[in-house]
Amino acid sequence: MTRLGLALTVIVMLIRTASPTRADTEIPPLIADRPGITDTPQPMPKGYLQIESGFSYNVDRVLGNRIEFDDVSIDIIGLLFRYGLTEAVELRLGSGFTRDRSDDPYFDPVISGINGLTLGTKIRLFTENGARPNAGLVLSMFAPVGNDELTGDKIQPRLEFAASNTLSNTVQIGYNLGGTWDAASEFVCFYSGAANFVLTNSVSVFAEFFGELAQAYKPMVTADGGVAWVLRHNVQLDGFGGYVLAGAQDGWFASVGLTLRIPR
Repeated sequence: MTRLGLALTVIVMLIRTASPTRADTEIPPLIADRPGITDTPQPMPKGYLQIESGFSYNVDRVLGNRIEFDDVSIDIIGLLFRYGLTEAVELRLGSGFTRDRSDDPYFDPVISGINGLTLGTKIRLFTENGARPNAGLVLSMFAPVGNDELTGDKIQPRLEFAASNTLSNTVQIGYNLGGTWDAASEFVCFYSGAANFVLTNSVSVFAEFFGELAQAYKPMVTADGGVAWVLRHNVQLDGFGGYVLAGAQDGWFASVGLTLRIPR
């Protein structure tokens, strides 16, 4: 069996496993951290495992050593596993496989491999009540597991505050603020904000902006948007794309993904 055939077989089996087995009123709504960059503050329900996977294509035009070159990064598979440990705490494990192709004459033209391992948790801080948002805290650590040229050689801690407000039955806003240390031990502050619009019981669209602030390079601002389609209570398809508006480099990206939630 080819790798593609094996992957499709696994996806079909997981979709069947994710089919609801209890009454609709007993099944919590599916809430994923994708599509988009802005994480939801809502942890996973206790006892549920959720797998969020995706394929991403990123193109950056970079000015390095006075030479302008293109860098194309393909996340062939990105995976995030989320498990509800309690009603207020989830455990998180993420990784993926990347293929990077660069026109930079000073580096290898093609680099591929595992792009690191992220371990973390999401903790509910408080629920929405009037103007008070639904809020959570995401604590994680990036470990340099895989290809050194993709991950660097240092552990990178990350702290993120995530919140959301419901404006109406069809409109919700979400926002994140946090910080991390990159592979060069430079502190990076990141932020994002998104507006989500419910079109039907199963389809929603969103618009978003996000960026980074660091002393070592110019501030980056990116805008994106996309759509999510809940096929079943436990299965979601999504797609989104965006463009760099400001920063040290120009670029764009596109991504498609699949979310599967496995009930208790």
